[in-house]
Amino acid sequence: MNAVQIAHMVGPMWSVDGRPVVVPADASAPAVLLAHVASVVVAPGPWPVRVTDGALQLDLVLGVDGSVAEVSTEVPAAGKWWRR
Repeated sequence: MNAVQIAHMVGPMWSVDGRPVVVPADASAPAVLLAHVASVVVAPGPWPVRVTDGALQLDLVLGVDGSVAEVSTEVPAAGKWWRR
């Protein structure tokens, strides 16, 4: 299975596999986006996810229970907030 692509577009606008997703101002972007991934992926989990936010590129694995694990052991500090 190919990784689900999450990319930050501008402001609250993100895309998940090319489809726009708006994160509400009072919500956690990781929580909203990863919940969206879990709701649209049809293959059995866990699911590989690649997050791109400007220069940050982060490879994660989203478990069926909503847990998040990094594939890389070297996670930049800016990427730590993607853990739930």
